[in-house]
Amino acid sequence: MEMKLIAAIDIMQGSVVRLLRGNPNEKVVYSNDPLSTAFRWLGEGVDMLHIVDLDATLSDSNNRGIIKDICNRLRGMIRIQVAGGLRSIDTVAEMIEYADVVIGTLAYKREDILKYLLDTYGNDRVVVAVDHSSGRVVIDGWRSSTGTPVIDAIKRIISLGAKRFLLTSVDR
Repeated sequence: MEMKLIAAIDIMQGSVVRLLRGNPNEKVVYSNDPLSTAFRWLGEGVDMLHIVDLDATLSDSNNRGIIKDICNRLRGMIRIQVAGGLRSIDTVAEMIEYADVVIGTLAYKREDILKYLLDTYGNDRVVVAVDHSSGRVVIDGWRSSTGTPVIDAIKRIISLGAKRFLLTSVDR
Protein backbone atom coordinates (compact mmCIF):
# COMPACT_ATOMS: atom_id res chain seq x y z
CA MET A 1 0.00 0.00 0.00
CA GLU A 2 1.26 3.44 -0.90
CA MET A 3 0.65 6.42 1.36
CA LYS A 4 0.80 10.01 0.20
CA LEU A 5 1.02 13.10 2.35
CA ILE A 6 -1.30 15.82 1.01
CA ALA A 7 -1.16 19.32 2.50
CA ALA A 8 -4.22 21.55 2.28
CA ILE A 9 -4.07 25.29 1.75
CA ASP A 10 -7.48 26.91 2.19
CA ILE A 11 -7.51 30.49 0.90
CA MET A 12 -10.01 33.16 1.94
CA GLN A 13 -9.57 36.84 1.12
CA GLY A 14 -5.98 36.15 0.13
CA SER A 15 -5.04 34.48 3.43
CA VAL A 16 -4.43 30.89 4.45
CA VAL A 17 -7.23 29.91 6.84
CA ARG A 18 -9.03 27.01 8.42
CA LEU A 19 -12.77 27.10 8.97
CA LEU A 20 -14.35 25.44 11.97
CA ARG A 21 -16.86 22.93 10.57
CA GLY A 22 -17.07 24.91 7.34
CA ASN A 23 -18.31 28.08 9.05
CA PRO A 24 -16.75 31.19 7.43
CA ASN A 25 -17.48 33.18 10.58
CA GLU A 26 -15.30 30.85 12.63
CA LYS A 27 -11.90 30.89 10.98
CA VAL A 28 -8.30 30.76 12.05
CA VAL A 29 -5.85 32.74 9.90
CA TYR A 30 -2.48 30.99 9.56
CA SER A 31 -0.74 33.22 7.04
CA ASN A 32 -1.28 36.19 4.77
CA ASP A 33 1.06 34.65 2.19
CA PRO A 34 -0.32 31.51 0.47
CA LEU A 35 2.71 31.25 -1.84
CA SER A 36 5.12 31.06 1.10
CA THR A 37 2.85 28.48 2.70
CA ALA A 38 2.98 26.39 -0.47
CA PHE A 39 6.77 26.57 -0.58
CA ARG A 40 6.95 25.68 3.11
CA TRP A 41 4.86 22.54 2.51
CA LEU A 42 7.05 21.68 -0.49
CA GLY A 43 10.11 22.00 1.76
CA GLU A 44 8.47 19.70 4.32
CA GLY A 45 8.34 16.97 1.68
CA VAL A 46 4.61 16.62 1.08
CA ASP A 47 3.57 14.62 -1.99
CA MET A 48 0.75 16.89 -3.14
CA LEU A 49 -0.92 20.23 -2.45
CA HIS A 50 -4.70 20.57 -2.19
CA ILE A 51 -5.62 24.25 -2.63
CA VAL A 52 -9.16 25.37 -1.83
CA ASP A 53 -10.60 28.71 -2.95
CA LEU A 54 -13.02 29.32 -0.10
CA ASP A 55 -14.19 32.65 -1.51
CA ALA A 56 -15.21 30.97 -4.78
CA THR A 57 -16.97 28.28 -2.75
CA LEU A 58 -18.88 30.66 -0.49
CA SER A 59 -19.30 33.90 -2.47
CA ASP A 60 -18.94 35.62 -5.83
CA SER A 61 -15.28 36.53 -5.31
CA ASN A 62 -12.29 34.23 -5.85
CA ASN A 63 -8.57 33.77 -5.38
CA ARG A 64 -7.81 32.29 -8.81
CA GLY A 65 -4.97 34.74 -9.46
CA ILE A 66 -3.17 33.66 -6.29
CA ILE A 67 -3.81 29.99 -7.06
CA LYS A 68 -2.53 30.31 -10.64
CA ASP A 69 0.61 32.02 -9.33
CA ILE A 70 1.23 29.18 -6.86
CA CYS A 71 0.69 26.58 -9.57
CA ASN A 72 2.99 28.37 -12.03
CA ARG A 73 5.80 28.76 -9.50
CA LEU A 74 5.58 25.14 -8.32
CA ARG A 75 5.00 23.65 -11.79
CA GLY A 76 6.90 20.42 -12.19
CA MET A 77 7.90 20.29 -8.50
CA ILE A 78 4.73 18.88 -6.96
CA ARG A 79 1.28 17.69 -7.99
CA ILE A 80 -1.44 20.21 -7.16
CA GLN A 81 -5.20 19.91 -7.07
CA VAL A 82 -7.51 22.90 -6.93
CA ALA A 83 -10.97 22.95 -5.38
CA GLY A 84 -13.65 25.46 -4.54
CA GLY A 85 -16.21 27.12 -6.73
CA LEU A 86 -15.51 25.07 -9.87
CA ARG A 87 -19.13 25.16 -10.95
CA SER A 88 -18.95 25.60 -14.73
CA ILE A 89 -17.22 24.00 -17.68
CA ASP A 90 -15.37 27.26 -18.36
CA THR A 91 -14.03 27.56 -14.82
CA VAL A 92 -12.89 23.94 -14.82
CA ALA A 93 -11.23 24.43 -18.24
CA GLU A 94 -9.44 27.52 -16.91
CA MET A 95 -8.12 25.83 -13.77
CA ILE A 96 -7.24 22.42 -15.23
CA GLU A 97 -4.50 24.18 -17.20
CA TYR A 98 -2.76 24.69 -13.85
CA ALA A 99 -3.71 21.70 -11.71
CA ASP A 100 -5.98 18.73 -11.22
CA VAL A 101 -9.49 19.85 -10.35
CA VAL A 102 -11.84 18.82 -7.56
CA ILE A 103 -15.50 19.01 -8.53
CA GLY A 104 -18.13 19.14 -5.79
CA THR A 105 -21.47 20.89 -6.23
CA LEU A 106 -21.35 20.61 -10.03
CA ALA A 107 -20.95 16.82 -9.82
CA TYR A 108 -24.25 16.46 -7.96
CA LYS A 109 -26.28 19.12 -9.75
CA ARG A 110 -25.17 18.30 -13.30
CA GLU A 111 -24.06 14.71 -13.79
CA ASP A 112 -24.01 15.32 -17.55
CA ILE A 113 -21.33 17.99 -17.11
CA LEU A 114 -19.36 15.77 -14.73
CA LYS A 115 -19.44 12.99 -17.34
CA TYR A 116 -18.27 15.46 -20.00
CA LEU A 117 -15.38 16.64 -17.77
CA LEU A 118 -14.31 13.07 -17.01
CA ASP A 119 -14.43 12.15 -20.70
CA THR A 120 -12.63 15.33 -21.78
CA TYR A 121 -9.89 15.62 -19.16
CA GLY A 122 -9.66 12.08 -17.83
CA ASN A 123 -10.50 10.52 -14.51
CA ASP A 124 -6.92 10.97 -13.33
CA ARG A 125 -7.23 14.80 -13.52
CA VAL A 126 -10.82 15.17 -12.26
CA VAL A 127 -11.42 14.40 -8.59
CA VAL A 128 -14.94 14.32 -7.16
CA ALA A 129 -15.49 15.86 -3.73
CA VAL A 130 -17.71 13.94 -1.37
CA ASP A 131 -18.24 16.50 1.39
CA HIS A 132 -20.58 15.09 3.97
CA SER A 133 -22.35 15.82 7.22
CA SER A 134 -24.01 13.12 9.28
CA GLY A 135 -23.30 10.63 6.47
CA ARG A 136 -25.12 12.65 3.78
CA VAL A 137 -23.49 14.51 0.89
CA VAL A 138 -23.55 18.31 1.22
CA ILE A 139 -23.05 20.88 -1.54
CA ASP A 140 -23.04 24.64 -2.11
CA GLY A 141 -20.23 25.33 0.31
CA TRP A 142 -21.53 22.74 2.80
CA ARG A 143 -24.79 24.69 3.19
CA SER A 144 -27.20 22.25 1.50
CA SER A 145 -27.69 18.54 1.96
CA THR A 146 -28.43 16.40 -1.07
CA GLY A 147 -29.93 13.82 1.27
CA THR A 148 -27.84 11.16 -0.49
CA PRO A 149 -25.84 8.74 1.67
CA VAL A 150 -22.09 8.90 0.98
CA ILE A 151 -21.77 5.33 -0.30
CA ASP A 152 -24.70 5.76 -2.70
CA ALA A 153 -23.18 8.96 -4.10
CA ILE A 154 -19.81 7.29 -4.63
CA LYS A 155 -21.37 4.30 -6.39
CA ARG A 156 -23.33 6.60 -8.69
CA ILE A 157 -20.30 8.71 -9.55
CA ILE A 158 -18.15 5.63 -10.20
CA SER A 159 -20.77 4.58 -12.74
CA LEU A 160 -20.08 7.86 -14.57
CA GLY A 161 -16.38 7.04 -14.84
CA ALA A 162 -14.82 8.73 -11.80
CA LYS A 163 -12.04 6.97 -9.94
CA ARG A 164 -10.62 9.66 -7.63
CA PHE A 165 -12.56 11.02 -4.67
CA LEU A 166 -11.90 13.47 -1.88
CA LEU A 167 -13.97 12.75 1.22
CA THR A 168 -14.37 15.53 3.78
CA SER A 169 -16.37 15.32 6.97
CA VAL A 170 -17.76 18.79 7.58
CA ASP A 171 -18.63 17.65 11.10
CA ARG A 172 -14.91 17.26 11.88
